[in-house]
Amino acid sequence: STISNNIDFSINSGATVDFGSSVLNGSSGAFTLNSNAKIVTANTNGFYSTGNNGSIQVGGVRTYSSTADYEFKGTATGIFTTSTNPQVRNFIVNNTTGNVVMSQPMTVNGVLTLTAGLLTTTTTNLLTISATGSASAATNASFVNGPIAKVFAAPLTGFTFPVGKSGTGFRNIGVTAPSGASTFRAEFFRAL
Repeated sequence: STISNNIDFSINSGATVDFGSSVLNGSSGAFTLNSNAKIVTANTNGFYSTGNNGSIQVGGVRTYSSTADYEFKGTATGIFTTSTNPQVRNFIVNNTTGNVVMSQPMTVNGVLTLTAGLLTTTTTNLLTISATGSASAATNASFVNGPIAKVFAAPLTGFTFPVGKSGTGFRNIGVTAPSGASTFRAEFFRAL
């Protein structure tokens, strides 16, 4: 069906909307992803705050909550601005047909869930797990391919970095509780 004119869209708290590879466009209205809602995309460009890229392409302001959940089933996260930029509550990588590339830096305050596909990061497009955040363990099916950072603050606990390297496999790298507030960064390199 065709959408036109000034129609506003809102994903409310508690709701989940899976766009698949579809695109929401045609409206000059706004789009809002509210706190405690979840959005899922298999679009190869993920989400964008402006322009004709990604799952959301309405002409009005696009508002993405930093306390919402984001699931990526496509090849890239896209470049989107959250209300507390650049943060999300829960971040899910679930690309059963390939990998997901981080298009911008992002901080996870809830849980990083690695279900399927690698999450490729760089020092520029770094994924950071906040002091309140956690991550699922790396598996052959899914791990962070590149650097990942973890912030430690009271109460200090250990953390397992779910890392690996494309083509060589995964390694869970564990850190015991540090003696004080700090940030650790880990990346797996396989020695030949």
